[in-house]
Amino acid sequence: MRRSDREIKDLNEIINVIQQCDTCRVGLMDGKVPYIVPLSFGFREENGKIALYFHSAPEGKKIRLMEENKVAGFEMDTAHELIESKTACGYGMNYKCVLGVGTISFIEEFDEKRAALSILMEQYTANRDLPFSDNMIKAVKVIRLEVEEISCKCCNR
Repeated sequence: MRRSDREIKDLNEIINVIQQCDTCRVGLMDGKVPYIVPLSFGFREENGKIALYFHSAPEGKKIRLMEENKVAGFEMDTAHELIESKTACGYGMNYKCVLGVGTISFIEEFDEKRAALSILMEQYTANRDLPFSDNMIKAVKVIRLEVEEISCKCCNR
């Protein structure tokens, strides 16, 4: 990161930023071009490693690309605030962002899918005991992105 004064290295602070985000953009390769898709997400930290969880329809371009290449990039951001100025070049933006790279896998086992979907719901609601019907769990594709590289930036001017 060029501006090391804006880098957040502490894992607990990174997790705090992740908790503030509401969308994770996942970057996949479609041949020689990138394909970026915004997704709802959840996450877990275990032993200093972060895993991101997503849900999807079981078929489609995103799933096909994930099956073809298990490596993915991701980005999420929050705390956007426009900095106004009397001149165009004086304008700026405050924000916090997290980005990284990881490996994708699909969760197939029924109870693991239920647990991952609950993790996803925790990102958006305090109600952690929302029920999932068996049919819902069977119908959805659950994706895990094991984060291998992560960086976090807080841009406050």
